[in-house]
Order: sequence, then C-alpha cells, then structure tokens
Amino acid sequence: MFAFRRSLSPSRIALRRLFDQFDQVRIINLPERTDRKASALRELASIGMDASGPKVTFFEARRPPVEPAMTGQGGPNGALISHREVIREALGKGVQTLLVLEDDVFFRTPSEEKVMAILKAMAATPWDVIYFGYLEPSEGQLTQGPLADWQGRVIGGHCYGMNRRFMEKMLAFMDGFGTLHPDGEIVNPTHRDGAFNLFIENNPGFSRRLAVPNLAIQRSSRTDLHENQFFDRTPFLRDAIGMMRALRNRLRRR
Repeated sequence: MFAFRRSLSPSRIALRRLFDQFDQVRIINLPERTDRKASALRELASIGMDASGPKVTFFEARRPPVEPAMTGQGGPNGALISHREVIREALGKGVQTLLVLEDDVFFRTPSEEKVMAILKAMAATPWDVIYFGYLEPSEGQLTQGPLADWQGRVIGGHCYGMNRRFMEKMLAFMDGFGTLHPDGEIVNPTHRDGAFNLFIENNPGFSRRLAVPNLAIQRSSRTDLHENQFFDRTPFLRDAIGMMRALRNRLRRR
C-alpha cells in the first residue's frame, strides 16, 4: 500500500497516516478522465502511497441518466450518484470506515504537528463524518480545532471520511429522494453537497466535523459537470490553460 520515497517530508508522512484511519479508500474517477487519474496517482505518491493494493482503489464515476430516475424538479447529477454508489458498495462489503476522494484532490502542506493533532482528535472525539477538505466554510469561520463541530453548510466532497452508522443512514436518505414527505413536499437535492447538508440539518444526532487546518483542496482542472468553455475545447488554448492551472495549483498548495 505504501510507496516510500526518501524525499517525503514529515508533514507528508503525517498525511499518509490519515489513510491508516480508514478501512477502505475510494477515489471517484470517470474512466475517460485519464488526466485526472494520473493527477490523483501523483498526489498519492506525494504522500508515499499508491493505488495498487485492495485498500486504496478507484471507483468508476457514474453519469446521470438521460431521463432522471428520481421525481422532482431535477434529477441528480453525476457527483451525487457516484458518491451514493460508493457508499452502497462499501456497505455491501462490510466496510466500517470509508475515506472518499475525488480525482481532483490536491493535498496541502500543513505542519506535521497540525496533521497529527487532527489524527489524535479523531481517536478522542466522537464523529460520524469528517471533511478533511472543503471549499466552504473558510478556515477563518472555524473558531475551534483540530476537528471543528460545524452546523452550517459545507461545500466540497473531494476528501471526507464516514463511519458505518453515517453511511447506512445517508444511503437510506438518498435512496428516498423523490418520495413525498409528511409535509407534502418532494425532497430531491440534485448535488452531493446539498444532499449531505440537508441530511445533517434533518439529523442533528450525527456529528459532522471539519479538519482544521483544511488538509485538501481541489486541483484546478477542466470540469465534467457542464459543457466546457471554448478555451477548454480548443487544442492550443487548452494546453496553455492547463499550464496556467498547474502554476495556480502549485501556488495554492500552501
């Protein structure tokens, strides 16, 4: 499972230990996005890991059906379907704790002490789902750490972990989308973030934590969520934009 490298810094070794806290690690990736898969493999290698063993594996991302399978104002997007099916698969295999990554995950470089404080807090603090990477809220909004108890909305599903209790209830919740609730409304979030936030709002007994500092961001890359802009469809422009994104990613790592 480990790909040891002499150049690993103490903080990168500490990040690798994060993976030891989970029974299984799944990386969501569309098969045709070989560029993103290669990037994810490089990120794993940067913390001394690879995806050649049974614990850390890629999950084939799903695309939404042409006709939404769920009733309501809109059907689920591919991210929601993919994260839902990752959970379903893990439960079917008897997994107790699951770490989910998206293929554009980009690990930051916090100090070894800060990463180890998060790992120690995991052993001492009750949690059901932990976001190790998030786009919102900003770290400035989190007044406690190393695992903040956050009740507001969270944006970002590129690096988070769950226990089995949470996975069971979350899957049942998502499988119920499109059904009438007692208030007569159809609850049907179309995005993964909305689904998870709505679940937490309706189930305050579950503990959602955010790692402080934020350990992972999303690599800037061509999107799969909607039609690409002209510069991502034009060969020479696409290459230039790719170089600019790579530079931006390096500057954002810290």
